Amino acid sequence: IPVMAINPGDENVYLASLYKNDSLIVFQNSDLNRLDYNTFNSYNLILLNGLNFISSGLSQELRRFSEGGGNIVVFPGENIDVSSYHEFFLNMETPFNFVKDTFQTRISNINLQSMLYDDVFESIPENIDLPVVFKHYSIQRQTKTMTEVLLEMQNGDIFLGREAFGKGMLYVFSAPLNPE
Repeated sequence: IPVMAINPGDENVYLASLYKNDSLIVFQNSDLNRLDYNTFNSYNLILLNGLNFISSGLSQELRRFSEGGGNIVVFPGENIDVSSYHEFFLNMETPFNFVKDTFQTRISNINLQSMLYDDVFESIPENIDLPVVFKHYSIQRQTKTMTEVLLEMQNGDIFLGREAFGKGMLYVFSAPLNPE
C-alpha cells in the first residue's frame, strides 16, 4: 500500500516508525516545498502532517486525488493559517472550520460502530485510559453533514472525523501529531 506523508520540513519520526517497518506499506516522506503533484495518483493515502498553510495548488491536487479514490489524512500544524484550511475544506466540499482551543480535555469515546475499527479491537477495557489533549482545533461544522465522528473528546469536540469525497475519504484530526 503506497503512503506519502507531506511534511513542512523534516520527516515526522512517529509516522516513519509507524510505517517504515510494515511490510505491507511503501512509505514515502515528502517535503512540502519539493512535491511532485504528478506522483499523487501512485499513492493510496496522503498524510498532511503539520502543515500550517495549504496552498490553493496543493488543495486542487488533493481534490483530484480524492475524486479518483485517494484517501487523505490531515494532522494540522501548531499555528495554522485558518483561512487556508477553510479554503481547503471548502474545496473538498467539507464544511469544517478550525477554531483554536487551548482547554485541556481527554478523548472519551471511540466510535466502535464505525467500519474503520472492524477487526481492530478484540475487547475494550471498561476503564480504558484514552489520551489527554492539551490543545487542539475545535472542528466546527457549518452545516449538518455526513461526517462520521471516529474519536470524540469529553467536551463533545471531534478529535477524528471523516467524510467521503469523490471516491476517497478525508480524515481530519483536530490536533498536530506531536507530543505536546
